Amino acid sequence: MTKQTKVLLVILAACIVLALVVFLVMGMTLSTPETASTTPEMASTSSTTATAKAVVHTTIKTTSSTVVQPGTPVPPPTTIWNFHLRSTDASGQQYTDVTLTANDKDYVLGTFVGTCKTLADSDLKVASEISAIQCLSQGKGDEVGVFKQGNAYVVKKGTIELGVAGKPDTHGTFTVIQTLP
Repeated sequence: MTKQTKVLLVILAACIVLALVVFLVMGMTLSTPETASTTPEMASTSSTTATAKAVVHTTIKTTSSTVVQPGTPVPPPTTIWNFHLRSTDASGQQYTDVTLTANDKDYVLGTFVGTCKTLADSDLKVASEISAIQCLSQGKGDEVGVFKQGNAYVVKKGTIELGVAGKPDTHGTFTVIQTLP
C-alpha cells in the first residue's frame, strides 16, 4: 500500500467519523435542543464537532421558533367580564367580586363596592378603552377597563362619579392593575 493510499484512507476515515458525529449531534439536537447543548459529553467533543453542533442548533432554533417583530400590531383580546355578587355587610352595602376572562385566561381583579355592569361599546368614554365595567353604589364607584397601551393591552381601574342633570360622568385617574399577554 502506498503512502498516498494510506493518507486517503485516513482522510476517508476522518470524514466518516465526522459525518457520524454530526449525525449523532443532529439527532440529539432534534430530539432535545436544550439538553443537547448542555450535556457533559458534548462539552468534551472536538472543536469541529462543537462547530457542527452550533450550526445545527442555530438552524433548528431559527426554523422552530416564532419571532414577533417589534411594532407588529397585537390584536385586541377577547374579553368576558364575570361578576359574583357577595352578600351585603352589616350596613347593607353590597360587594361584587370581579374576574376578567381575556383570551381564555382568567384574571381575578378584586372585590368592588356596589353592583357591577358591563358597558356597551357606545358607553366607552375613556380614550383607548376597548371593554369596561362599572361597579357603582349610590352613583359613585369604580370603572375597570381593558385599554390599548402602546403595542399591548392592560387592565386599568379608575374612579367614576355619574353625572346628574345632563352633566357628564367624572372619571378619576386610571392605574394599571393587570398586564395582558
